[in-house]
Amino acid sequence: MYVVTVLGGFSFLLPPLMLYVSYYHYTPKVKRQEKDSLKGLLTIGFLAFFWIIVGILLERKSILNIYIYIFSLYFGIINIIRYNASHLTELTGNKLNKKLIFISIIKALLFFIINYAILLKSIDLKIILENIVFLIAGILLYTIFIDKIPKNFFKNSHGGEKKVFFTTIIVFICSLLLLIIEYI
Repeated sequence: MYVVTVLGGFSFLLPPLMLYVSYYHYTPKVKRQEKDSLKGLLTIGFLAFFWIIVGILLERKSILNIYIYIFSLYFGIINIIRYNASHLTELTGNKLNKKLIFISIIKALLFFIINYAILLKSIDLKIILENIVFLIAGILLYTIFIDKIPKNFFKNSHGGEKKVFFTTIIVFICSLLLLIIEYI
């Protein structure tokens, strides 16, 4: 958090701080949850750090939009992961929980809108609509691809490290595509 604030300023501190607080208070509770792994937390932090560096190199303040997006998408996907852990279920082709996906999308959108309103203080309908589409796409990609990975791949993963790595790949790809679309 210190490095994020030094490099990006207060604006870049709010989304990870909100994710940290929201993660515990606004996602399903998991009994006997393992502590979060340092590797998992560093993975999320590394992606945030990456986008701050990209923003500095490109000299773009609009990178804050993508920065907010990545934490919003993480929040939506974490909601799915914690729901599945608390109900001891996994997403499977025939049992895709549409209500859970809808709730996770709504939570991700609210997370984005709150951060966007506080930090950007302006309304750019094009950016908001792009983010809505990419949040929905990111959560759907996660739910589709998680079903394709063998279930034993994630077993014995301390603190859900493998799921965090997998989630980070999806978040990175979606955020990169969002950047490309913004440049077009």
